[in-house]
Amino acid sequence: MIISSLLIVEDEPFILDMYEEVLRRQMLRVTGVRNGEEAYHLLAEGATFDVILLDIMLPKTSGVELLEMIKDNGRIILPPVILITNLPDKTVIDRCFALGAIGTITKSEITPGQLLPIVQKILDKKEATS
Repeated sequence: MIISSLLIVEDEPFILDMYEEVLRRQMLRVTGVRNGEEAYHLLAEGATFDVILLDIMLPKTSGVELLEMIKDNGRIILPPVILITNLPDKTVIDRCFALGAIGTITKSEITPGQLLPIVQKILDKKEATS
């Protein structure tokens, strides 16, 4: 059995804890950080993940800034990135897509139980192309 690894970048402790718990129960390796700066340091130091769940509105380094930093780095291989946000700003979301995001989840419209099938679909697609 392949155990997939996820990085969740979410500044709201309750949401981060809830997502981590739901995904860990499914035998996934989950790393949670509370801002883009922490996420960038993990990735720049060589940590690899199969999927990143990324909030856009973050302290220190926003989700958009994180994606820009990763692109500018050139050495970090970006896995599939799913935006988890309540931000309705289409310009910002489009910018994230231009920087490599592949999907969006609206936090206020999803339950933790609905998160797993979305993540699993991405992992299955990634595994099929590997």
